[in-house]
Amino acid sequence: MGASGLPNPQAGYYDWVLWKVDTTLSSACDGIFNGSLTPVSRNWNCTSGGGTGMGNIPAGATACNFQPSIPVTVGQEFILLFSNYSGINGNIPFVNSGSAQINTCGSNVFFTT
Repeated sequence: MGASGLPNPQAGYYDWVLWKVDTTLSSACDGIFNGSLTPVSRNWNCTSGGGTGMGNIPAGATACNFQPSIPVTVGQEFILLFSNYSGINGNIPFVNSGSAQINTCGSNVFFTT
């Protein structure tokens, strides 16, 4: 998200948390809100440029803004909470380098492998 070389590269601190939906979306949301669902990955950016995400670190990015990929299987779902911590106005590009489908529901983004 916000990688260098893309339109609208990262210009602030973008933090994120990723949870796996084990049962239903409703119970996952309840678990997030009451603190009982543990994230499978998260990143609080250490730099305000170069993008953030998981997996291979793109050219111009900083390693501390990225986390290792996690193993997933077809059919799993995840909830991503993305924070534009710096409050930067504008678009934030999202690049999906895998085969996951990305769906939104309001301001929430859902991944289905």
